[in-house]
Amino acid sequence: MICYFTLSLVFSGYLELIDIKKLLKVMLSQSYLKEMKALKRYIISILIVICLSYSVFIFFDVNEIMVLGKEDGFFENLTFIFFVFAVILFFISFLRTKNIFLLGLALLFLFGAGEEISWGQRILHFRTPNSMYDINAQHEFNIHNLEIFNYTNLKKVKKSGLKRLLDFNLLYRIFSMIFLVCIPVFFYHIKTRLITNKKIQMPVAPVTIGIFFFITLVVFYSLKYFILPVTKVQRYYFAITEVFEFTTSYIYFTVALYFYNRKDNKFLGKDIKQTLL
Repeated sequence: MICYFTLSLVFSGYLELIDIKKLLKVMLSQSYLKEMKALKRYIISILIVICLSYSVFIFFDVNEIMVLGKEDGFFENLTFIFFVFAVILFFISFLRTKNIFLLGLALLFLFGAGEEISWGQRILHFRTPNSMYDINAQHEFNIHNLEIFNYTNLKKVKKSGLKRLLDFNLLYRIFSMIFLVCIPVFFYHIKTRLITNKKIQMPVAPVTIGIFFFITLVVFYSLKYFILPVTKVQRYYFAITEVFEFTTSYIYFTVALYFYNRKDNKFLGKDIKQTLL
């Protein structure tokens, strides 16, 4: 529940400033329609990836789903691959613009890619140091499964309340909602240019791409807590997390590709709709 509480806390003050009916009307305005038209290839590709990914729970049986969603399985490897693609594109965009935020994004998702495969531990077959083994919930060579950052303690009991505030999964979802949804809406509707130096301007993702993070998050929670049967083995439910993580990695790859393709660098400090007017 703290995930819902924290996300609602992030948006509560912001949404108080916006009339919801007016916001829905704006989302269907010409400026948003122009954005969707300009980004239709990106949007269609994300829709296809999300639909195909979650469709495994319709067309595959339990054992097949567990194989696809296991550690070092199909979806985890895809997540790693698209995080690496995003890193490369963010870094190339950084070299072109010298924008410090793009370098930060490249380093952040390089860390995410490494963590996803425990820094190649199962590929290179090296042992987890004893000091890390004893405090890692999965006894692996990574940081996000350390007890302080994991969503469960060492006894596999799920954390609740304030104990979840350092949960890497929760932090990733909050960061993504802010970066992919809140910031684009802020830059377009507030129309404030806080910084003019392009090297330190915030890169602004298109909200019509970023909103798919919210969509896949809703699908993930709906399947996990309301739709999927509750009588399956635990590994079956781990698969839904791997599917969710893959869809988010593809969304970030798409954002990185958008930044890379904008050779005019007008994604820095500006929402795409401000460049289409």
